[in-house]
Amino acid sequence: MLRWRLLIGLVSIFVLLLTVGGYSIWLISRLERDIESILKDNYQSIREAHEIRLALLRMNAFYLKGNGEEFHEAGPGPLEERFIPPLENGLTALRLSAGSEVEKAEVEQLAREIEDYLTLFRKGFDLDGDGYVGGFNALRNNLLAQNLKLTATTQRILELNETETLKDQERANKLAGDTVRFLVGAMIVAFAVFIYTYLKLGRSLITPMEDLTRSIDAVRAGNFEQNVPVKSNDELGRLARAFNAMAEELRAYRRETDDTIVRLNRSIRETIAAFPYPVILLDANDEMLVTNQAAEDFLRGINSPDRVPDLIRKYLDITRRTGTDYLPDGLHDASLFRVNEQEVHYLPRVLRIISPDGGVSGAAVILIDVSRFRWLDDVKTNLISTVSHEIKTPLTGIRMILHLLLEKSSGPLTELQQEMVDSACQDCERLLKTLNSLLELSRMEAGRTHLDLQSVPPRELLEEAREAFQTQADAKEVSLSIHADNDLPNVLADRTRMMHVIGNFTSNALKFAPRGSTVRLSADKVGADFVRLSVIDEGPGIPEEYHARIFDKFFRQPGQHSDGVGLGLSIAREIIHAHDGRIGLRSVPNVATRFYCELPIA
Repeated sequence: MLRWRLLIGLVSIFVLLLTVGGYSIWLISRLERDIESILKDNYQSIREAHEIRLALLRMNAFYLKGNGEEFHEAGPGPLEERFIPPLENGLTALRLSAGSEVEKAEVEQLAREIEDYLTLFRKGFDLDGDGYVGGFNALRNNLLAQNLKLTATTQRILELNETETLKDQERANKLAGDTVRFLVGAMIVAFAVFIYTYLKLGRSLITPMEDLTRSIDAVRAGNFEQNVPVKSNDELGRLARAFNAMAEELRAYRRETDDTIVRLNRSIRETIAAFPYPVILLDANDEMLVTNQAAEDFLRGINSPDRVPDLIRKYLDITRRTGTDYLPDGLHDASLFRVNEQEVHYLPRVLRIISPDGGVSGAAVILIDVSRFRWLDDVKTNLISTVSHEIKTPLTGIRMILHLLLEKSSGPLTELQQEMVDSACQDCERLLKTLNSLLELSRMEAGRTHLDLQSVPPRELLEEAREAFQTQADAKEVSLSIHADNDLPNVLADRTRMMHVIGNFTSNALKFAPRGSTVRLSADKVGADFVRLSVIDEGPGIPEEYHARIFDKFFRQPGQHSDGVGLGLSIAREIIHAHDGRIGLRSVPNVATRFYCELPIA
């Protein structure tokens, strides 16, 4: 029904436009024909009458000057060649453009008078003898009298055409006025049709659409009780009923959703309350939304019951800056808090809360109490440090005695004694190296290691490692290559400590690289804040199940024969963590293995 109303309104406007346009084209065409008639007929006659006058004047000026000698000398030649053709052409044009009988009669009269005028001219050429001057004067007088007749006749022709021109102009002006009045009337009718169509459609289309828009705005604002009045059975009426049905479904859905949200909220609170560790839910502005009892006790214990402590805000800033969750896994990442005058170590876990649109709507902070683990780790570290230190002192003495025996200061040795002392000396050196590694690792884990941080070009670190291991690489027929751009930014690093890390990577790579292969030392920029230093070999690789344990203390991959005890990579990890960097590996068995560390840009 609404479609038919729109169609009728549009067809009415189309018919009106078609009618007005067609009639306007007809009026303009008629006006064009009248103007063309004025220009083509009357103007042509006026112009030809003037041309005949000018031709007669030129002919008189040429022949009738002086006392007649020039007339006789010129002869009839110029008359026939120069002056008669324009007169004949003018008469022909006047006959063709004559519109009325009166004008045709005047044209024929003009033709006869011109013929008489030319006959007089031709008689004058026969004058001769003693009476020539008198005869010429009489001829000139007759010609002038005849010229006056010609002038009067052409004047009448001019007046007739001017009169016709004025009449045609009046008709054209009247037609133009009628056209303007018609167009004005058509515009008024079109405006009236528009007003009528607008009012008609306003009541049947615009007003219901405004009601529907207001209802949609109300529903969008959360007022699902809004209904649209149904006033017709057309398309808008069906749309209103569909909207009302949708609003009813939304009301039912909201009731169900509210119940679900209440149950979900209760479940979340009960789940959070069951956590033995402090759990804090924050909004996007770091304001606390939900806390469990452990979190409330923790916040009261640190005298900050209403706000998140600054140390936790630091972890939130790290999460926002990196765009990832903050999930440390080492005990050295634990933070010390004084809760109710007691020192407690908490390992923070910050998880982003992602909204359905992909944005971050808040965060969940979980503080895991690792005080006991930290105490046990300290006990273990101190025990290892103490035992290593206590063993190192007598071991140094044993080492010195073995070296004295090898130098044969106390007397010569038999061949068997020489082999036994050599073996004991090598074992002593290996044991001393292990004790030094344990002491170094203990100092790093305890945070007592001092780093001499400097701004260092990454390529220099790689070149130092290549120089240190070039002899070992040549012995195994393995080439060492460096891949690093000279324009890489400098890194903030302790040269001595980093040489231990890169040296450990390079030593392991040379140990497992096949003969004739290449070990690559590369440096690349990672993101905006780090430079990655990598050592890549083409050895057998490391199975994926061992990737997570490769940096653990005393871990050695099964099936590998090595003189080490599994502390090199553990020490490398502690050094990189002390640099606020990252360490890792990627390995595809029998293809390539990459050990890398990422250092912050200086």
